[in-house]
Amino acid sequence: MSAFQHFVLTCPSCSSRLAGLKLNPEGVQYSELFSDGKMICDGYLAEDQKIVACPACGHLSWLPNISVRATINDPSSDDQTVYPFSSWYQFGCNTLTYSGKISLIEHYQHLLQCVRPLSNEVEIYLRKNLLWAINDLIRQRSETRFVRLLLGKSKPANWRKGRRRQIRQNIAFVHYHEVHKANLQRLIELLRSNEERDINKVFLCELYREKGNFTKCLELVGQLKRSTHYLSLIEEKARLHNSLVFKVAG
Repeated sequence: MSAFQHFVLTCPSCSSRLAGLKLNPEGVQYSELFSDGKMICDGYLAEDQKIVACPACGHLSWLPNISVRATINDPSSDDQTVYPFSSWYQFGCNTLTYSGKISLIEHYQHLLQCVRPLSNEVEIYLRKNLLWAINDLIRQRSETRFVRLLLGKSKPANWRKGRRRQIRQNIAFVHYHEVHKANLQRLIELLRSNEERDINKVFLCELYREKGNFTKCLELVGQLKRSTHYLSLIEEKARLHNSLVFKVAG
């Protein structure tokens, strides 16, 4: 069974057709879950991209409001011109590269400034994705630890190349420190209005931890009446005063 289902979007501004891929949970072979809520399945985000910039005219659309047609086969194989998924997924940014990661961060910063009206739903979506984009700079940092080289899990040439790239990304993460903290604070403010939902409370614990407010994080953890692997890891990291994103599973 395929991990993806094909669909076609129609731009409401210029009527261009955009090919899309939607994850089919039953066909997913491999997934990773991170503490900031980002889940990657077979190399793609598990959560659908909700804001689309048309590659033909640049028109911004909220995905639930776009005309969507399901297909069985890859629509890009049709005779009629269809823009490929890669042209609008993550706004065309190649997030496997340093420049692609930086470009995606800048995209979300720009969208927060230009999207109007900015409802709570849209702002939470944009700020959560900005959080993920900034954390992407350090998300895979464990892959370049020296111990991987010592254990033979990385070839010397690959390790050196990856290490140089990670150092560059670490510097960029420090550069975006103030943006990151301001974004976390605003997310906290937006989510506190729905604090009665347990899922928001757990995510709030993580946001406070990443912001460096470990006391508030542990206070909220203590108020929750359930114990999960995810929550216990957040508590453990907070007690260690570790504010960096970490892998939960995968």
